[in-house]
Amino acid sequence: MIGTHVALQSIVQDVALLGVLGASFTLTPKHARDGNAFDWAPIEEVAKLFAAIFITIAPVITILRAGKAGAFAGIVYAVSDAQGKPIDLAYF
Repeated sequence: MIGTHVALQSIVQDVALLGVLGASFTLTPKHARDGNAFDWAPIEEVAKLFAAIFITIAPVITILRAGKAGAFAGIVYAVSDAQGKPIDLAYF
């Protein structure tokens, strides 16, 4: 998310992971991937699924953050006690 602090070690870890991915893809002989029936289709499917989840959850989070003044006021009341504190068990 924009404005989110990311630790340097996380950035280094992600860059290293991408480096290993690139090296593996570059150094692995094409016939080895072909012999294993390597295909990007499953990875693409998971990427689309995660993209859909993130796109569709954003409005829900925004509505829930509005709390008792938002469109989900009934749900917020149902999972909160009299003081307005969330009832953790109610979320399950």
